[in-house]
Amino acid sequence: MAATRSVVGVVVVGVGIAGRVRIRDLQECTCGLELKGFVSRRELEVPGVQQLTFKDALTSTDVKGIIVCTEPVWHEEFIRQALENGKHVLVEYPVALTSSATRDLYTQAANKGLVLHEENIGLLTESHQKLKELAATKTLKTGTNSLVGNYNGWVEKLPLEGKPFLSNIAAIQSFYDVFGDLKAVGATLDIHDTGVKFCGEFEPKTGNQKLFIKGERYKERVQRAGSTIVEFEDGEIFDSTTVKSAALPGPKKPGLFMQDLEIFAAKVNGERTTEADEITRCVRSIEIAEEAHKFLE
Repeated sequence: MAATRSVVGVVVVGVGIAGRVRIRDLQECTCGLELKGFVSRRELEVPGVQQLTFKDALTSTDVKGIIVCTEPVWHEEFIRQALENGKHVLVEYPVALTSSATRDLYTQAANKGLVLHEENIGLLTESHQKLKELAATKTLKTGTNSLVGNYNGWVEKLPLEGKPFLSNIAAIQSFYDVFGDLKAVGATLDIHDTGVKFCGEFEPKTGNQKLFIKGERYKERVQRAGSTIVEFEDGEIFDSTTVKSAALPGPKKPGLFMQDLEIFAAKVNGERTTEADEITRCVRSIEIAEEAHKFLE
């Protein structure tokens, strides 16, 4: 933690898997964020942490930031209330379920001089950085992001309503970050008794190469598996499943969620800003998903 960095009290809202990881990391972090409590719909016992109501968190002068770990259908409501009460916000992707609401929340944060930070730890992985390095010097031929998993919480209804790409917004963000702006040129959705399969076809605005985002969601438990495979014009193939973490000498590198907390703390303390291209990537990725959904209407 920087010597001049002030301590910032934060509250975690939502104590599912992600929320518990946030609580654990906040109890261990040295980046200047201090856990003041958690908010949950359930009565829970979390050692060393007090349970608060959301109203308590909003009105407490000791709380300067809210970390939203709820299902995305609740993100917009929690963010808006937090900003209205002068709190910085860290939220898991997506910020909201529509591009218009997302854009409005970033505008609200900027007008109040507050931080609204969207987490997408996939953009921090060594695999993603390796792909960016390759794409900077090579010409894309085609690429596919695939994810197989179960329905969970908010995702369960979205594919059946014809909006599956909201559940794969991280993949759109990843391709956007590597290859620039995209346009949706096609999408399919297959609904069956055991789940759904969907596929979106996209093109970078800079060329007519093809990028595909595929997903499978099942009601019965299956092993989660994902991959990104990209072929370049020179024949080189990038396969995310074969990228190994390099064991570097020195102190162990913090985990991805801990790295994300450090980014949020730096923004809150004015050491780092939320760049315009970061906001554009967030908003534009949801617009791209919305464009893909039109092919399913």
